[in-house]
Amino acid sequence: MLLRAFAGGLTILTVVTVADATANPHSRASMGMLTAGNVSEIRSTESGQKTIRIEAAEMPFSAEEYRMQLAAGAADPEPYGSASGSDDKGFLQKLRKVAESYWQSLLQFKARVQRVIGNYYRYAGNDHSAAEYYKLAADAGDVDAQNSLGFLHRLGEGVPQDDVEAMRLFRRAAEQGSAYAQYQLGYGYKYGRGVAPDFAKSLVLFRLAAEQGHAASFAELGVHFYEGQGVEQDLAQAVRLFRQAADGGNAWSQEKLAGFYYHGEGVEIDFAESARLYGLAANQNNADAQYGLGYLYQLGKGVPQDDHTAARWYRLAAEQGNVDAQYELGKFHFHGTGVERDYAEAARLFKLAAAQDHVQAHSHLGHMYKTGRGVRRDYTEAARLYRLAVEQGNAYAQTELAELHFTGHGVAQSNPEAIRLLKLAVDQDDARAQRMLARHYTFAEGPDSDYIEALRLFKLAAEQNDADAQYLLAMAYIEERGTEKNIERAIHWLRLAADGGQVWSYVHLAELYDQGQGVDQDPEEAARMYRIAAERGIAVAQAKLGQAYLSGHGVPEDADEAKKWFGKAAKSYRRK
Repeated sequence: MLLRAFAGGLTILTVVTVADATANPHSRASMGMLTAGNVSEIRSTESGQKTIRIEAAEMPFSAEEYRMQLAAGAADPEPYGSASGSDDKGFLQKLRKVAESYWQSLLQFKARVQRVIGNYYRYAGNDHSAAEYYKLAADAGDVDAQNSLGFLHRLGEGVPQDDVEAMRLFRRAAEQGSAYAQYQLGYGYKYGRGVAPDFAKSLVLFRLAAEQGHAASFAELGVHFYEGQGVEQDLAQAVRLFRQAADGGNAWSQEKLAGFYYHGEGVEIDFAESARLYGLAANQNNADAQYGLGYLYQLGKGVPQDDHTAARWYRLAAEQGNVDAQYELGKFHFHGTGVERDYAEAARLFKLAAAQDHVQAHSHLGHMYKTGRGVRRDYTEAARLYRLAVEQGNAYAQTELAELHFTGHGVAQSNPEAIRLLKLAVDQDDARAQRMLARHYTFAEGPDSDYIEALRLFKLAAEQNDADAQYLLAMAYIEERGTEKNIERAIHWLRLAADGGQVWSYVHLAELYDQGQGVDQDPEEAARMYRIAAERGIAVAQAKLGQAYLSGHGVPEDADEAKKWFGKAAKSYRRK
């Protein structure tokens, strides 16, 4: 049987499944009166028309209508009692109760239809119309409609934002045993949404919902025990509750528990289990879990190390606004890790993260404006971004801003301000700041000159494997700045610096091998080291290598090779 109805201009094709009337012409199905049934989701027909499928039985809703059909012989007289004259009063009483019951069923059925129409409008993005239909159904006592309308009031979508009204609706639904409503009431009491905060009440409500298996309520109970909110702090109990929620498919708890396994909080460290849980939540589109899983792939913990997979998960999280993922993916694009190097994309991602006040993003974006990578070079903007990070105590930004103050790029030139900023970073044991401040004390004139303090700072940075600091410390030992001359220590630090890629260390090591200072004289080793520096464009090393080929010192005599390296040296000097 097909019926047509109209709701707000939306034509709804109602499909009713009835009993086979032909099998029993006196069955209730033959009476043509619609009452209770099941309402399924709205869907589209092949023609694109929106439809609601309603499965229902057809029942009488009026005792008078039933008596008329009974008198005409069209109704079955037996289902509701005897129709004999001697029992007519009792029969009518029974019939009235049945009719009232069917009338209530009809009202409930109507409410379900209104709620499904509300769902249609909600999915279609028309929250205002959705709220109108939810209200009709909610007023008729439909639990799901009460919950849906309450949620709209909490968010302020389609209706005015009103936590008090939201709590009233959730309370009505909770009184009918809705676990979701109990959870939402508990949430309201926990966070003071529409009521005064009350951990005791939120605990009671979360427990009621959890007893019905509501996964998110297990999660909220876990937070209560984890934070000690209204109960004694109990990490073991928190872990148990988070696990119950995670086993129930709650993505937030899966992500939280994954973090516990990563850090060994309340459980033994287990990177594989952390990855498994992050994966479960990530596949439910949980952005924090997508970031966490990407991080594990980046480090190769619990999963094979795979920068490409890490980048894929970072991208999914970044697209949902996860600030850490935006920053990490920005670094991937900056360095070409797991993705093509793309400075413009790195800058875009850093800007997204910086807009959420990510301190490292401020610093890295400032560096991009300073160097002109991915953006137009702008020292003033670089200084502004560095300053934002400096205000949050970021040592890298303190060092970068100090450098701008030394040079006067984008800010007023000020050695005292630069030194102040470097000292802030030195207090955080930043190796680059230690080296820069030591360098200033070494080469500054007047009261800023301090070889002793410079030596101390060079040592601190050198011990953190700062190759430039290792080189400068070696030169202090060679040139007796703040210390006695000590070639053996100089060679030690020059070798470490060379291993760290500090190219000038090769030049000075070559000189020491050539002269036999602190080491046995070894022209071949000297020439090898000159070659390393020469191939990296150091003019003095190119000239020294040319001289070695010209004289056959440490290498076979070769005029052509000598000419080649002298020519390279000349070009390098001209470029300066």
